[in-house]
Amino acid sequence: RLRSKVDNFAIYAALFLSVSISVLFDAPDAIVGCSTEDWWCDARKRVFFCVLALSVISHLLCIFLAMSFTNALNEAARDSDVIRMFARGQGYLVTVKCQFAFLGGVFLNFVDMCILIHIYVGWEVMVTIMFAVAGAGKIFWDSTSLLFASGSILRYWRPSTKGQPDEDDPYDLSVPLEYLNMKAQDGRDLASNQHNLKVPRGMASKEIPTAQPDHSGQPLSAHKIMQQTGEYHYHRHQGDHHLQHAMLKEAGLF
Repeated sequence: RLRSKVDNFAIYAALFLSVSISVLFDAPDAIVGCSTEDWWCDARKRVFFCVLALSVISHLLCIFLAMSFTNALNEAARDSDVIRMFARGQGYLVTVKCQFAFLGGVFLNFVDMCILIHIYVGWEVMVTIMFAVAGAGKIFWDSTSLLFASGSILRYWRPSTKGQPDEDDPYDLSVPLEYLNMKAQDGRDLASNQHNLKVPRGMASKEIPTAQPDHSGQPLSAHKIMQQTGEYHYHRHQGDHHLQHAMLKEAGLF
């Protein structure tokens, strides 16, 4: 879900970036036609291009952060790597930086839009924009605050981050932690060491014999061992003892 979050910000940032770059290379005549003798017009032109350049940088930062987050997540081979990426690598903080980079770029684009509107119309339209922004901001804040306060892990469920969970819904991570430990133990039991294979959780506790090299003298790969032992335990559960014996002999485990 966090990958989808940063991908959405990157897509919309690319749309704003395309507009910003087009304006940067083909600026309106009302901006570039200012004379250096007119200090007010010259100052407005400098502010316009400075803000436009900052918006481009902000949108590029959003896109690069999203790309880095997605690439790092794709290269995480195990669940433990993903957990370490968010704990030690501060993966969630990267998504927040991506969000604020996008919002910052949008704000800067809005400032440039206001500068152009002021040039074309004048100061009176700025009053209308101020009331429109205030109304839209209130609607946005009230709506999003209610959404996050009702289901966000930070703003609803976790009291240490000013969340206010319901009385019958305490912040308790013991259940997911227990299942995570069970999943990790299953992984260790199945393929942690090809010389110490154990029966998966839920089966009998008897260990199967130590793995031996195949007919070519090469040790069995972890994938081959997991595949063979998984099929062995399936047929063991089904009671097919003859097929068990053949599979163990073929794998060098008997």
